Amino acid sequence: MANLLLSSRALCNQAITDAFLALVKPNATIVIIVNSVTEGKRHPQMQALQRTIQQLGFEHVTLLDVLTDDLATLETADAIVLNGGYEFLLLSNLRKMNLLTRFRQLALAGKPFYGISAGAILLGPDLDLYT
Repeated sequence: MANLLLSSRALCNQAITDAFLALVKPNATIVIIVNSVTEGKRHPQMQALQRTIQQLGFEHVTLLDVLTDDLATLETADAIVLNGGYEFLLLSNLRKMNLLTRFRQLALAGKPFYGISAGAILLGPDLDLYT
């Protein structure tokens, strides 16, 4: 069963924050995929989301570039966040690394995923528009 949270903006209100906290177990290791923007880890919104999640009490929040970082981190993470940005760039980068199928497998196995804006689009039920 998939544990998904999809929103148009990151933790923008209490209802979404509460849903995120219900989705992710306390002390979870969280990975934020940064490949929806060209600046990656340097993008201020990626860094802001990392800080926001840390302020919710999560100590282990990693910004992950799927093109350059160790993908084994995805397997050991307790939850994965696909942040907003450019959905076509994110889709292209995930396809380059053959991650779409793996994300689906991880989600169906119960790993929590939080998709924000572009990330929500790619975690949706159908990518036919993008093929």
